[in-house]
Amino acid sequence: MAAATLAAALTTGCSAPGGADPTAAGADPVRGEPAPSAASPYWVDPDSDAARQVRAWDREGREGDAKALRRIADRPVALWPAWDAPGPEIVAAVKAAAETKKSVLLVAYNIPHRDCGLYSAGGAKDADTYRSWIGEFADAIGDAPATVVLEPDALPHIADGCTPPEHHAERYEL
Repeated sequence: MAAATLAAALTTGCSAPGGADPTAAGADPVRGEPAPSAASPYWVDPDSDAARQVRAWDREGREGDAKALRRIADRPVALWPAWDAPGPEIVAAVKAAAETKKSVLLVAYNIPHRDCGLYSAGGAKDADTYRSWIGEFADAIGDAPATVVLEPDALPHIADGCTPPEHHAERYEL
């Protein structure tokens, strides 16, 4: 049920309200895609990497490039807070989102033995460190509206055999 709710919310955040015609005003007429919906429940970071690049390209007169990248910059994107100290980044995002009456979208991604030694290998050094980290993560959100995607590959990596059996019980607990 929670997964279906999250999927519906994410889809709503990126679609035109009420099934509006994607070629209507505000839509990208070249690609026929809906413009970002003002009805989206999620905050759009005006200082994201994409938004900063759009501003730089606008200053350089690269209107076509800026327009293309604006399709990303103007949409909500999940924040993956810093692994060592997530609090300040989350607090800043929550505060900025509150100013726009929107909710933050966050990904908690620091479980020990993360990503099976692949591109995002690492995570917290042990279960106690993780508990402290996830506590700081939750405390930083406080009672603000937020959607948190919790450790998106933690359980799939148990199912696919990537996480060694000696870490399964701890991972389920965490």
